[in-house]
Amino acid sequence: MGFRRYFFVKHILMVGLLVCSTLLDYFSSIFIPAIFSSHILFSIRLLLLLTWLLLFIKWYMIPYVSIIKKIRIYYGAVDNYDGKTHTEIASSILEKIVSHYKDHEKQQEELMKQLLYKNELLDQNNKITKAMMELTNEILSSVKIDNTLQNILEKAIDIIPNAQKGSILLFNGKELEYKAVFGYDFNVLKYFKFDITESFQYKTNDFYEPIIIRDVEAFNSNLNADKFKTLKNSRSFELKSVISCAISVDGEFIGIINIDNIQDINAFKDEDKPIVKHLAEQMGVALKNAKLIEKTLYLSRHDGLTNIYNRCYFEELFDNLYTSCKQSNEQFSIVIFDINHLKVVNDTHGHDAGDKLIKDFVCSINAPANKPDIFARTGGDEFVAVYLHKDYTAADDIIKAVKANFTLSPFKYEGIELFRITFGYGIASYPADATTKYDLLRIADKRMYIDKKASKQNND
Repeated sequence: MGFRRYFFVKHILMVGLLVCSTLLDYFSSIFIPAIFSSHILFSIRLLLLLTWLLLFIKWYMIPYVSIIKKIRIYYGAVDNYDGKTHTEIASSILEKIVSHYKDHEKQQEELMKQLLYKNELLDQNNKITKAMMELTNEILSSVKIDNTLQNILEKAIDIIPNAQKGSILLFNGKELEYKAVFGYDFNVLKYFKFDITESFQYKTNDFYEPIIIRDVEAFNSNLNADKFKTLKNSRSFELKSVISCAISVDGEFIGIINIDNIQDINAFKDEDKPIVKHLAEQMGVALKNAKLIEKTLYLSRHDGLTNIYNRCYFEELFDNLYTSCKQSNEQFSIVIFDINHLKVVNDTHGHDAGDKLIKDFVCSINAPANKPDIFARTGGDEFVAVYLHKDYTAADDIIKAVKANFTLSPFKYEGIELFRITFGYGIASYPADATTKYDLLRIADKRMYIDKKASKQNND
């Protein structure tokens, strides 16, 4: 509506200028004095004419020329169509327009495909980032590497398109063994081990790059008969496609992740390889962190010399065992030990000799035949052991057998026989001797000092 009004006003103005120029003589005789009429009349007429001409050029000529110019630039000059009728020229121009439109439409489709693909990659990367953040939080709160591996595998199945099954194998220094599976019977595969030469990666040019296998049974046909049968029985050959990648940390090979599809041999594409590699790299970091945390916790819970539990962790374990036995009404015995003459050995033969004495004592108590359920070093020459399901007599028989063994086997240091190891011990049984932790420890400690004094007096 606004454009029509503007167009109408332009025409009225142009017509008005022509009318004013025509009626100029009539108005000049009325409003302009005669002495000035000829000069003023000429000037006004000239001004009206110039104004009309300028408006005509601006409103009509310039737009017209501009439109013609654009048409000729965009579609080519009409001169190129020599010898053609107007209908042919119009048809040719129309074909050009349609062709340009189709080309433009194809470009738009290609751009949309690229945009969708980039959005898919972005969503995929976001899922990976979110999954790895969740795994990192889990690793920081857990030291159970097997559980962590299982969660990593499940998240990988969720992240990678068309993934249906999978497995993670770790290298123990000699062989690859299954540590986590999804969609398979772990009880069948947990004892199954691969030589590194039997892995998918071994036959590739780049060991650490992801690979896609589309005929697993044919690939594994070179395995020995027992391994081949085990894999077949676990339904591992029902796979149509596998994407696999080696896991490494600081250039060291630590394992393999396999992601499987059982329906389509083309389930995995080259576009999936960067995702699997990124996941494998993050998995390597996660495993490294988990092992570092596990090592840190181990050091915080174990005695550095003997590798048995320390006092702090013993108290935590003993609390749990006591609570469990109290709820289930099970008996147990606690034994407190104190090695005789450790200070004399350190002062006379040196601390290396004293350390060996402690290690020999620990090995004897920790022998597989009667290994305690909990065994800890609570001081320099003090130890505590807990025997589950054993009463006072059963625990006493075990410790007396250890003492008898020390009597038959003198302590040797650097090939020289020095003396026989002696120690004092005290036993308290739950619930026969006491029903509280404090009383059990107090009674066992008291009996230990009595036995220690007696063993020194008798020179054992």
